[in-house]
Amino acid sequence: MERFALHPRGPYALAASVRFLEGFAPAAYESATPGHLHLAFVTDGGAAVAGLCVRAEGGVVAGEIVGEADPGVVRAQVARILSLDVDGSGFPAVGARDPVIGRLQAHYPGLRPVLFYSPYEAAAWALIGHRIRITLAARIKARMAEELGPAVTVHGERLHAFPGPARLADLHAVPGLSTQKVERLHALGAAATDGLLDAVSLRALPPAEALARLKALPGIGDFSAQLILLRGAGEPDYLPTAEPRLGRAVARLRPRSSALRDGPHRARRGVAPLSHLGDRAPARDAGRRDARDRERRAPLTEDRDGGVTMMWRIVSVDVPTAMRGIVQ
Repeated sequence: MERFALHPRGPYALAASVRFLEGFAPAAYESATPGHLHLAFVTDGGAAVAGLCVRAEGGVVAGEIVGEADPGVVRAQVARILSLDVDGSGFPAVGARDPVIGRLQAHYPGLRPVLFYSPYEAAAWALIGHRIRITLAARIKARMAEELGPAVTVHGERLHAFPGPARLADLHAVPGLSTQKVERLHALGAAATDGLLDAVSLRALPPAEALARLKALPGIGDFSAQLILLRGAGEPDYLPTAEPRLGRAVARLRPRSSALRDGPHRARRGVAPLSHLGDRAPARDAGRRDARDRERRAPLTEDRDGGVTMMWRIVSVDVPTAMRGIVQ
């Protein structure tokens, strides 16, 4: 069993990542061992499966690798998944200057984005979930992992990884998915095999160029392309504009702000996370919506104690500057 250590730059709490995954439908994550995060995924650029046990040891995030995957590839992938590949040491100063961010920091201490395991898997989720309920999409994705994906055992827990690109390229039929979706998954598998969804390559491109590459995939539009780039590749310096809830959330938290105006703002490469807030009313208003409306409007993860839901992105250390040109 190979071991590695990650040293967070800036505030980070592994427990916050676990809570995020427990409320994130695509992950279908249930914690089996308190204090441990168990993961299974196909590694970047290959077909090898990696099983992981990740835990906090003081200020260090320690990982144990099960399987034959390249330890260096796995370490880099885990750092990206947990957003530990980005320096967040300037984040506390942002909250000190900006009261909105400061309140969110206090409510979600140590939280960073938890990404999809790869841009490929983010794209697969986007295709599976198109025009169906998020809960149904999560069940289909989990069943595909169990029936088609490789398995690995971590500390006695058997985990199934989502099938790799080569397996999707040979896919025939999936219960619950249309023929068109299966054909689009075929194309995705072929594109990933050809290296078109490599995270490092996507992040090295100007965002507009990376998004154009992603939108060339069958079934991938603006919203899905931004999801893949931000939540799959982990691009830190792009604000999503295809997510309408962002503008509404900013307007709610900042009364003089009303909507996204001028398109994507390419912030300076900084080190401060800015929360991307879901359009969720406070807990006292939750009862006013029926179950279907709550599911339709729910952001990618839910805050189980009823607070404002959120998804983080990394933007400029100067939040007011980052917001300039984005909101009124």
